[in-house]
Amino acid sequence: MTFGTYIFTATYLHHYFNFSLSLATLIITVSLMVDASLEPFIAILADRIGYLRIIKFGILSLLLFSIPIFFLLSASDWVLVTFGMVLMSILIAITYAPLNGFFVPSSI
Repeated sequence: MTFGTYIFTATYLHHYFNFSLSLATLIITVSLMVDASLEPFIAILADRIGYLRIIKFGILSLLLFSIPIFFLLSASDWVLVTFGMVLMSILIAITYAPLNGFFVPSSI
């Protein structure tokens, strides 16, 4: 999901909103940095309070905030688009960070 989201977003912003490819790439880079920096902390939190709780929270948050985030992505202002991408990255981090610990437990 994440790879397709970020690749699609660069093309979408360039083709439909005439953002330069360098600006679209910068927006994606900022959102990926947020994602990469949050995932270890969310995984640690999932170890403490439970994987399924975090995964359920992430899925419900994605369901609740996906449409407002896509409205932000359809704005022509680069600040709103960056805010939308960062929000999407946070939700992706919340959903995907605990999955490794859930599918590969430390003890069998």
